[in-house]
Amino acid sequence: MTFDFTINVPALVTVTLALIAGIVWLVRLEAQSQSTTRDTATLRSEMSALEAMVHLHKEQFHEYQLLVAHQYVTAATIGEIKRDLINELARLEGRFEQQIDRLVKPTA
Repeated sequence: MTFDFTINVPALVTVTLALIAGIVWLVRLEAQSQSTTRDTATLRSEMSALEAMVHLHKEQFHEYQLLVAHQYVTAATIGEIKRDLINELARLEGRFEQQIDRLVKPTA
């Protein structure tokens, strides 16, 4: 059994086309890789810019909240809130005293 090592034209064309196709595939693969790298870098820079923008808007919103609080909360409103808190604390104190009285009465 012998193997024929002669090179004929169809085999030579097939091998040549396979090599060319492999090289073209590798070149396209590298181009896609570079394109993806550029796209990733672009997206990262855009993302950092958007994050900075969101942070700036949050700061501006907090400043606006403080400005509104200073402008629209009057001394009368604060006094009313104080009175409501004092009344609620007095009610809680009364409840606690009732509970303590209930707990102490059975033992007496």
